[in-house]
Amino acid sequence: MKSIIIILALSFQFSLFAESFKPIDVIVVWGKELDKEKRELYKKLKVKSVTSIQKNFALDIDSPNRMFTTYSFFDENGNETSFEHENEFDSKFDYEEEYVTDSLGNILEAYRDGRLIARQTFDKNGNMLSKKLYDSNGSVSWAWSYEYDIEGNPTLGLQYIGDQISDTLGSYKYEYVKFGEMLMMKSKLSLIDKSEILYSYDSLGREISYKEFDENGDLSYLVSKDYNSLTGYRLMLRFDGSIYISDTLQINEDGEPILRLQYDGNGKYQEKWTYEYYNDKLILLTIYDKNGIIKTEDKYDFDGKPISVKSFDNNSVVYSTSCEYHKNQLPKSEIHFNYKNNENRSIEYEYDYYE
Repeated sequence: MKSIIIILALSFQFSLFAESFKPIDVIVVWGKELDKEKRELYKKLKVKSVTSIQKNFALDIDSPNRMFTTYSFFDENGNETSFEHENEFDSKFDYEEEYVTDSLGNILEAYRDGRLIARQTFDKNGNMLSKKLYDSNGSVSWAWSYEYDIEGNPTLGLQYIGDQISDTLGSYKYEYVKFGEMLMMKSKLSLIDKSEILYSYDSLGREISYKEFDENGDLSYLVSKDYNSLTGYRLMLRFDGSIYISDTLQINEDGEPILRLQYDGNGKYQEKWTYEYYNDKLILLTIYDKNGIIKTEDKYDFDGKPISVKSFDNNSVVYSTSCEYHKNQLPKSEIHFNYKNNENRSIEYEYDYYE
């Protein structure tokens, strides 16, 4: 099997359907959007409610706020309508939320214990136009607004604290460039400090550079990708203002990554990623350090769902997560071990269905 070398931006993240919304006294971030894929699955399976039971074990109970049960309720279209949080030890952590949704399942209003905490608006295509978060006094604490082009691509994103535009890098203006039927981002300009991100592409629409400039116009971060059609090699250089790092990724003729190698600015080998497949599905991703010692090991089932994640320190497991699934693909349980801090917990999922 012929292989070529290519660079691919990878982000393997062990993410399940776990509800992770935590009780907080002052709401600064609220995002309770059920993703479309999950919503369609709940609709198909006629999921009425999901109960998540999280428990700590093998440690002194010094974090009772981490021992709780949550209940999520859904309509027959898979849209979440309400959420309840019950703490195992202290009722001060308990709360209930109710959601008002549109026909697309987007949450328009959210209430916690009867108090408005968030309000959102969307266009007819489901693109978010605005979001507002409210404090305990009913005042807007954070707000966002967005504008889109005719094809639904964001052209402007503004972030506010109260009624003032945020002084963080949360307000941007976007520009795009078209390659045939593809529309690619050309620039992302901060409206706060005028820092900017620029993208460039070859004639085939493949990204060849990503550049970040600070408020003074100086280059602060660079990703450069070099294609060589004769050798089949592609090299990526990363520059953070002081150090260059280069990556190569070998893929097979089906476009699946096989081997990734990372080098420092002096060309010294630093890290290796290996990939194993079954029927074109990734079943094992392993990362080694420069001495060949394993750092992480991620395992997936034949459907591509993560079943085990382990992190190592000198060949000893320091953190692990395992997951089981029901036959209908919904998560059944998770077990998390933190061997360094002895902070271990389990999560069990129970489901109720519409008739």
